[in-house]
Amino acid sequence: MAEADDVKVHAAETAETVPSTKEERIRAARREFLGQSIAATSGIALLGVLGPSVLEAAPQAIPCPPPGPTLIPIGEITSNAKKLQAVMTVTNGTRNVPTSLTAAPTPTMLRYFEGVNPADPSQKWPVTPSAPGPGPTLRCALGDTVQITLLNQVKVQDFGGSLDSGEEGRGTGCDQATKVNADGTTDKNWYPSIDKYPDCLHGSSSANIHFHGTHVTPSTTGDNVLVQVRPNPQVTERGVRESFRKIFHACEMGREPQKWEDLPIEWRENQRVLLEEYDITAPFQGGHGLPLNLRLWPQNREAIAESVWPQWYIGSYPYCFQIPEYEEDKNHRPIGVKMGQAPGTHWYHSHKHGSTAINLFNGLAGALIITDDSPEGYDGKLKGHYASKGQKLEELVLVFQQITAAPNLLSAAPAGPPAKLVNGQFTPTINMRPGQIQLWRMINATVQAFVNVQFNPVTSDALRIKFRQTAQDGVQLARKNYGDSQNGKSAINMAPANRVDLLVQAPDTKGCYVLGTAGAPILYINVTGDAINPRMEFPKEEEFPKQPPFLADIEASTIRFRREVVYGWEAGRTAPGRNPANAQPPLVPNAPPHYLIDGKQFEDQIIDQVMLLDSAEEWTIVNDTTGIAHPFHIHVNPFQIVEVFDPNTMTTPLKLPQPYVWWDTFAIPKGKLVNGKIVPGYFKMRSRFVDFTGLYVQHCHILPHEDRGMMQLVQVVSNRTLNKHH
Repeated sequence: MAEADDVKVHAAETAETVPSTKEERIRAARREFLGQSIAATSGIALLGVLGPSVLEAAPQAIPCPPPGPTLIPIGEITSNAKKLQAVMTVTNGTRNVPTSLTAAPTPTMLRYFEGVNPADPSQKWPVTPSAPGPGPTLRCALGDTVQITLLNQVKVQDFGGSLDSGEEGRGTGCDQATKVNADGTTDKNWYPSIDKYPDCLHGSSSANIHFHGTHVTPSTTGDNVLVQVRPNPQVTERGVRESFRKIFHACEMGREPQKWEDLPIEWRENQRVLLEEYDITAPFQGGHGLPLNLRLWPQNREAIAESVWPQWYIGSYPYCFQIPEYEEDKNHRPIGVKMGQAPGTHWYHSHKHGSTAINLFNGLAGALIITDDSPEGYDGKLKGHYASKGQKLEELVLVFQQITAAPNLLSAAPAGPPAKLVNGQFTPTINMRPGQIQLWRMINATVQAFVNVQFNPVTSDALRIKFRQTAQDGVQLARKNYGDSQNGKSAINMAPANRVDLLVQAPDTKGCYVLGTAGAPILYINVTGDAINPRMEFPKEEEFPKQPPFLADIEASTIRFRREVVYGWEAGRTAPGRNPANAQPPLVPNAPPHYLIDGKQFEDQIIDQVMLLDSAEEWTIVNDTTGIAHPFHIHVNPFQIVEVFDPNTMTTPLKLPQPYVWWDTFAIPKGKLVNGKIVPGYFKMRSRFVDFTGLYVQHCHILPHEDRGMMQLVQVVSNRTLNKHH
């Protein structure tokens, strides 16, 4: 695995001062947290702690190197009349993956998203199917209804039979790879090695969509990652259009389906026929027809009988839900939802357990932008600030990806990490005018790479790209955090799945600047053309959008329950353990370690954490491994960090000052080996489990870890009952 090679950040440079006032002590605590834990956590320029870049640079601005491609904006599908409509097709074909500016792109057979707006066919992406990169950017607003027709038209014969091989009676159920040794012998157990189904790489052509960062129902047609849509190129949008029209219309009326019988009977019957046909015709151990215990329609039928939403589908699936908009009455009590959706930079990707890594390596991801254009909303306030000065705030969506055909575990000779691409391009160039400010929405959609966001060269204050962070993981910062004097003074280390919004300001001097480092550039910024006059300036703290009430800090007095969740490992041993000094020899030489949560791998049909609806909890998330900062991610509800301990840089835990920052992914500080035992790293987070009951997951967002078992099922249960007492 190559994830350890990617967990690299730059050291902090902080001034040694003695804080005197209470405000100075608070700011010092913030700087200490970020300065000491930045190497182990998802980076945030929130209150910056790093000094100017440590990179050496020339004493003046420099011209751009032989130019790479100009950044290509990702095509967008936008909402109209409060509806975001899209047909999203998972398909496959040969895509030309760039690896450098000079080498020819590598033709690679990949799965990818095609998207089109059925109400406006001109909104279609990709325009050139052979170009790699993300799916279309989906853009909607608070209160909109999302209506997505998912089609899975992957041709499985193009991928060497990697579709659910266990259910077809081939091998262990896991994808398989054979290593040819130097002496000509073969190791047929190279992969899956010690992995066992379902916690292995498998089912690569099944698909679904996770709407990462959304506060919507995890059930039925919402952000439901437990459904599995098998490919069938014969299932078309035309064939399901009328059925899905009825589903989408009901969603618009606030009647999202709650049970199987709420779906149109013609689509239900069509799914039954397709599944029953698959059950009796699928290849199995050289013949056809699945054994009774493996057939899919009986599993669905059993779930339906128990009023449980069925998991298995063929060819198509409807996603429909409303983006919740927070409202209050005159007494400042919430009307409807208690939490509301945070407007901001979110994203979507395929989330089928066993194939999240390979599907994201293929590029099955895209941006999801949720806006609030009201005068005081996040988007409206920022745009209005510049419009009032006769200026326009340009916006860029930057999706970082690593695109390849196979995860490292299936490579007989582990290769280096794939190149980081931006919108599918290798080191593209962004053009800015001197003095211009742009809003950059950055998404780390890589499988396992940490992305270091720093600007170079840094030669003087006048010759420097300046920035202010405005949001983390799609949630705007509190005004006080945005206005902190340290915001914009640090590099930002984005863990996999993190998002960061930045206001980026070009210097007045023309020249070339780099995002990344000179040795490993991610993209170039070419400052050219006529200067903005007057130059654009960052909003002052009081001019920054104010957080809506539902993003207020979660106070300790509201916590109903506290629990601990431990991210750990076992090195191919016969039993899990927390002390590597006592580890047994690996069962298989050179086998990759198993990563665990609470001492075990993910188990089908086992719920690990149960929370009560409309309650707040505090979780201590522990990292009992060394060398890897596992990015913790939980669906549906964001969380706030209140305490952090990184044993590699701290002697005591650091309690963070208010206002807290909202996250949905945070890299747990790695443990430290001391006298043969691990001193774990950890953070404490608080979250409100409000508005939605249902079953979803929490997991490591280094996706080979998730596919191989570093995931748990969690469930929010109702706090209501029909019982009465007199």
